[in-house]
Amino acid sequence: MRRLLLICLLLTSCLPSAWGGITISPQTFKVLEQAEKLFDQKAYSQAVNKIQNRLNQVSTSLEKALLLKSLATAYLLQGKHAQALTHLKQALAIQALPESQRSQILLMLGQLYLTLGNPREAIAVLETWRQSASRLGPDDHALFAQAYTELKKYPKALEHISLALKLSPKPQVSWLELRLALNYEMKNYRAAIADAKRLIRLHPDRKNYWQHLAGLYQLSHQTVTATAALELEEWLGMLDKEKEVLNLIAMLRVAHAPYLAAQRMQIGLESGHVKKNHKRLDLLAALWTEAREYDQAIEALEEAAQLKADGKTWLRLGQLFYQREQWKQAARSLTSALKRGGLKHPGQAWLLLGSTYLELEQLKEAREAFRHASKYSRTRQAAEQWMNYLNHLPGSQRG
Repeated sequence: MRRLLLICLLLTSCLPSAWGGITISPQTFKVLEQAEKLFDQKAYSQAVNKIQNRLNQVSTSLEKALLLKSLATAYLLQGKHAQALTHLKQALAIQALPESQRSQILLMLGQLYLTLGNPREAIAVLETWRQSASRLGPDDHALFAQAYTELKKYPKALEHISLALKLSPKPQVSWLELRLALNYEMKNYRAAIADAKRLIRLHPDRKNYWQHLAGLYQLSHQTVTATAALELEEWLGMLDKEKEVLNLIAMLRVAHAPYLAAQRMQIGLESGHVKKNHKRLDLLAALWTEAREYDQAIEALEEAAQLKADGKTWLRLGQLFYQREQWKQAARSLTSALKRGGLKHPGQAWLLLGSTYLELEQLKEAREAFRHASKYSRTRQAAEQWMNYLNHLPGSQRG
């Protein structure tokens, strides 16, 4: 729209009294001058009346074309695009304007068609205008890119917006956004990532750019580098909604950065951006486990167990204690897990409990745990081997 108004001002600023030896009457020239002043004062209705009155009196083609063009400008400045379009087409149809002004009107018509949601007509007019234009500037390429985008002719649109960005010493942010969108539509994810990074450098505070970057990394199936992880970490510092935080934590997990994901999850829980419940604490424990930070994982699971004392949570605690060779805590946790139930494979829990009791040299308890494990097909063979081992230990019958 800004470009449209600029061309409109260019049109109204060209009001000489003669072209190519054809002179317009002083009366018409005066009306056009008065109209321009009224435009500056935003007295558009007065300008329309003056122009219309004079239009009804003149007979020469050039004067009619100039007055129609001025009338179109009045409507355009009021945002009445359809009326502006009608009068510009009439001015062009008279075929009395010099080439420079004809070219400007064609360009304005193309923009008006685009504004009115008719990109096909816009392209037809703009291609005609292009034949008379000496060369296209950055704004012109951006205009073509917009029209081709609306027609879903993405390769042509991408070609033009790339030229607009190349030719402009200071390209508009909207152009970069358009190229990012086009690269996304065409599945040029690596190129889109480069556009997203450029936008972030220009406006690092805009959350949606970070969202685009994160999503593009995911779509591109790239091996996320340490640099990418740091970029995502920077974005995480800007998040304040639970869904956004969890989204990025999931991405960091996929990116094989569990420690960073766990850290950010911890921050989210402590800040209140992530609601503290059993499910979220369970996720935090899983992240710390993946990062091999077992003490933090145990701490998270113990807190989760206080909120919801189910068998699965206690089983995971038991497994972690077992890995840490904290046998007494492992035995207590595994016993709690079996007591609360709900385990997918209870035989595995019994088998682990038996191994824990062996480490504690509580052979009677170990044999009993292995006996329970032998009742399940998955763990029967291993449990029987352990019981056979116990049977051959000196004094094992006494426990």
